Order: sequence, then structure tokens, then C-alpha cells
Amino acid sequence: MNQIPHPIRTALALVAAAFATAVLLCTGLEIWYVVNNAALDDNIASMIFAVSTVMLISCIVVGTTIHVVASMLHARALWFYVLCACLSGCLLALMLQNKILSSTFSMTAWTAALRTEIVAFGAVPALIASTIFWLIRRPDRDAPANPASTAP
Repeated sequence: MNQIPHPIRTALALVAAAFATAVLLCTGLEIWYVVNNAALDDNIASMIFAVSTVMLISCIVVGTTIHVVASMLHARALWFYVLCACLSGCLLALMLQNKILSSTFSMTAWTAALRTEIVAFGAVPALIASTIFWLIRRPDRDAPANPASTAP
């Protein structure tokens, strides 16, 4: 794996993390429907596909940006990747919540709570994807080795 150039390794790890996150979320949702004896209709299935597609694209675009910034700042810890991904996931959900909810909703306490939940749940896929990416790519191993010291 070390013969593959760094940008290609990063891109492959981002795609793998986004795909694994989509599979985990879809499997979790299907298990929830089975446990609750609910029907998985076509609207929910198409929504899952749309969310997975947006997640893949945003994971590649935002994830690459986060990784480049982290590399420049020499921030190789898991918490940095998770924090940046959760913030970006919340911001993306905040920007897309009018598409998720119909714009005909009046702003009541119920829709305010629903909008807050959408923003909070926007962080969940980002949290999972950033953790999987970090475990695959392991940026903490990119740190240069300590230079050899001379004997005293």
C-alpha cells in the first residue's frame, strides 16, 4: 500500500469510509424497520439513496479539505477529524434542512425541534465516516520519525 501515492490513498480511504458509512446507516435503518414491523416504502428507499449519494460527495469534498487542513496543521489525532467532520455535517444538514422539510411548515415549536434534530443527526454520518477514514488512513502514522541523535 505504500507504493500508492498519498493523494490516491487518501481518496480511496475517503470513498471506502463513505461507502462503509452508507452501508452501516442503511443496515441500521432496515433493522429498525424490521424490529418495529414497519414497511419500507419506495419514498424512504429513494431518500436513503439520495442521502447516501450526498454523503458520498460531501465526504469526498469536505473530507479531502479537512484532511489537507489537518496535514498542514500537523493535527493527526482522531478528535480533530471527528470534531471537524461533526461540525461540517451539522452545517450541511443546516443548509439542506429546507429541502428535507417542506417549506410550507410554519415555524412552531414542533418544527423547531424537528429542525434541531435534523441538524444534530447530520453529525452522525460525518462522525462515523471520519472515524472509519481515520482508522483506514491512520494519519498519526504519517508523522516523521524522530531524527537520530548523536551519542553524548
